[in-house]
Amino acid sequence: MSSSSRTASKFLAIIALLSLSSLVWSEEAKPLKWNDLITLSGDFRYRHELINLEGDPMPRNRERIRARLGLAAQVNEDWKVNFRLTTGETENSTSANQTLADSVNKGDGESRKIFWLETANVEWKPAENVNFYIGKFPMPLFLTDLVFSPDLSFEGGFAKSEFKMNEKMTMFASFGESWLRENSKSNDQSLMIATLGIKGNCCEYGYWLGCAYFDFSNVKDYPLFYGKSLGNTLDSNRSFGRTFAAYKYDYDLMDVATKLEWNGLKGYPVNVFGEYVQNGDVGEKNTAWVGGFQFGKAKNPKNWGMLYSYRKIESDAIVGALAEPSIGVLGSNYNCNRIEFEYCLAKNVNTTVRAYDVKLDPTGANKKFRQYQLDLVLKF
Repeated sequence: MSSSSRTASKFLAIIALLSLSSLVWSEEAKPLKWNDLITLSGDFRYRHELINLEGDPMPRNRERIRARLGLAAQVNEDWKVNFRLTTGETENSTSANQTLADSVNKGDGESRKIFWLETANVEWKPAENVNFYIGKFPMPLFLTDLVFSPDLSFEGGFAKSEFKMNEKMTMFASFGESWLRENSKSNDQSLMIATLGIKGNCCEYGYWLGCAYFDFSNVKDYPLFYGKSLGNTLDSNRSFGRTFAAYKYDYDLMDVATKLEWNGLKGYPVNVFGEYVQNGDVGEKNTAWVGGFQFGKAKNPKNWGMLYSYRKIESDAIVGALAEPSIGVLGSNYNCNRIEFEYCLAKNVNTTVRAYDVKLDPTGANKKFRQYQLDLVLKF
């Protein structure tokens, strides 16, 4: 394990010990009813998807579902336990989609779908706007899904805090470490995250400005995550008497992002956003960025919203295997136009039409890829 990982691990261990000691010495809580302690939440998404890759003789049509069920147990005023189950076809935690296949022949398409444990964590809130998490929980995304998939689980420890500087400005910060792969015969692979930023409002405008640091430990010359390169540059490496495909570079990412919101039109906010990432461990093909705008918000019945964004991700700007899997067929090394329209049909029921126009390997094969999605989402 690297020195930075050991330092972060000691920090998280101290937090855990202090947290447990606080729990042991806390006053005995008064008995509460189950409905005062337990909160259930979840959602179901049905998706029709059309995929058209240049060179393929036939477009691909498929139906997909995503179902998630979460439970939060309030132990006392300061402590909470969170669990969530989700669908998914493999142990790859970057996607919770389950493709609908043959409902009769088990060998051709599983009629029974699998649920996975997506989150299981302890949350401690020792003070207002200060939270600590230990266990498995959703990836603490920055501003967009440029670097990580929204479905990716974070496994380790994480702390976040907000400080209100004045009536119109709040500072936020976070720090954590996730264990990506435990290795019995070599160094463990991990990810350290640190963020810092401000957010607030002024007149009819809201703003958000932040920076983040993502430090991947022991990626170069190590096997691929999930066994797939997904756009990253590879190298062969001989270890333990065998040769395997491995990452050619390490990943040390600096991320800067901003968002500006205008609320001048009642019920139809206007957002402009952008995010830029650079991998400091690579000298070329090491940047990624996304920019776009959003008009309206499908929050209440008959409300609607639309979004447009453009992103460009070079081959070694991010770890492709951990990126958003719904865009194209690669995690990196592509350019993409995205447009979507969302409409609220009824309370907690939304539908979205989405289209991607992608160029895969734009400096090489430059193949075109188009993808269309129609979603129906119900939340509770």
